[in-house]
Amino acid sequence: MLVSRASKPSTVRWELLLLLAVASMLCMTYLGLHDGLSADDAALQALAAEEKHYMMTPETPKEPVTESIIDDVSPPDIQPITTTPSPTPTPTPTPSETPKLLTAVLIETSLSPQLVPILMHFSAVLGPHWNLTLYTSAESWTEHPKSAPFLRLLASGQLSVRYLPDDVHFTNSASVSKFLAEPWLWEDLADSHRILMFQLDSIICANSDFSVDDFLKWDFIGAPIASRYGQGYNGGLSLRNPRLFLEIIKETGGMQGKVEFEDQWFFKQAKKLDAERGVMLPNADEAKKFSVETIYYERPFGYHQPMRWQKDNMTDIESWCPEVRMLIGRRAT
Repeated sequence: MLVSRASKPSTVRWELLLLLAVASMLCMTYLGLHDGLSADDAALQALAAEEKHYMMTPETPKEPVTESIIDDVSPPDIQPITTTPSPTPTPTPTPSETPKLLTAVLIETSLSPQLVPILMHFSAVLGPHWNLTLYTSAESWTEHPKSAPFLRLLASGQLSVRYLPDDVHFTNSASVSKFLAEPWLWEDLADSHRILMFQLDSIICANSDFSVDDFLKWDFIGAPIASRYGQGYNGGLSLRNPRLFLEIIKETGGMQGKVEFEDQWFFKQAKKLDAERGVMLPNADEAKKFSVETIYYERPFGYHQPMRWQKDNMTDIESWCPEVRMLIGRRAT
């Protein structure tokens, strides 16, 4: 590779001309004096001659002087490099990073005055990463709510309304349990990672230190049932793994014989699978943090029928979770 430094031709040229001019003047002065001219006349004659010589002599372009730092090395042919920016790769989310579908589910065939307030409350406390699905009958939905917040939630896509099969009619708690022990609902919800089932006599507390997401590791959790009333978890406010519930129904053929409370029936079936397949079921101490019904806990995430089961604690409950005042103390018979 050659590194060149050009000399300064203009500066050198004028220095040489100046030296030549001085020499010429001295020479002409000497000759003039020798010819009898005065010193001033001789000097003027010398300057005129030099200027005439300069004007008549064309300037020869000078090549820049270069210094070779590395001798006998020719620079290689350099081709222009064009680069096309590569697209930024989009990372593929790992299974643990993939957003999981979470769905809060309300099954209600009557247009109760509580319907919209309870739905809006659950939506606000659960957060935007939870979808809500209202299952109702086509005949009861002819006069749907005209509430502006309800319609806004519906338009956003966070809330959806789905019709139950035409042959489903809820007349009592047994008809509800029978329906939940059939595959239709669980097949419809099979894409959800977890579902939160709630009723119009259940509530979640905005003051709670717990989030529903704190309980997502469990396959089934609800308010623990006091031993004198049965076993397992109450389903009125419960978090469930829909794929597990569908699996139980398919393997058992559903509830056979006498209709049981669906929540206690599912608990017994899940308990059988606990040791075999690692089904995640919490103990009572953990479950009461999620919800309170027949077993009291001071600061749960939510309540089911507190006016019925916790009459003596209602003052403290309303102070801690004032949303319970939206509930009407009713239950299916």
